[in-house]
Amino acid sequence: MMRKCERRSQRGVGLLQLALGMALAVSLAVGSIAMYGNVQRKQYAAQLFQEFKVIHEAIESLYRNRPGYDGFSIQVLANSGALPSAMVSSDSGGSVWSATRARLNVDPVRTSRCPTSIRPNCYDGYIIKIWNITPTACKDLAGRIFPGNPYQISIGSSMLAFYAPRSGASPQLTDVEAMKSACERVDGNGETDFRVSYIQR
Repeated sequence: MMRKCERRSQRGVGLLQLALGMALAVSLAVGSIAMYGNVQRKQYAAQLFQEFKVIHEAIESLYRNRPGYDGFSIQVLANSGALPSAMVSSDSGGSVWSATRARLNVDPVRTSRCPTSIRPNCYDGYIIKIWNITPTACKDLAGRIFPGNPYQISIGSSMLAFYAPRSGASPQLTDVEAMKSACERVDGNGETDFRVSYIQR
């Protein structure tokens, strides 16, 4: 009788150990998946930011010795040879795509310093746009310091604008939090847009 009880007790302990081991394995697997997803999101946003810097440097290089950005377009940039070939597709006369499949675009802009009465085609700034990104990637971009001291950052279809300091310092914490909140205002596909504007100094 004693031996039967011992055997049952040992079987009970064995089953308990097995159950604990399985629970630990499941917990580790779930943690690994969550960690992998977090790493993937950080890599996605980091790649977007790196491509943004490549575009900014290409524009500054192309227009360094010009009085403005007259005639500037995404096709001009795509066909300039200033971007890595992997970022340029052949559709629509030369579009620029991120390796993450976010759509990248640029547009010239006109400020009050460039009145049409003086120069009808005068553009003294430009916008770099990142379309079709997730709120998570948008929030990560919101906390970064962009090159070249941008004067405005706009998020989402509402074009909610945040003015960036020209000193090159990161935005104030309240601005970052407001920007991250704006990133949650997504379109029907669960995505949003991120725009950074520059003007000539």
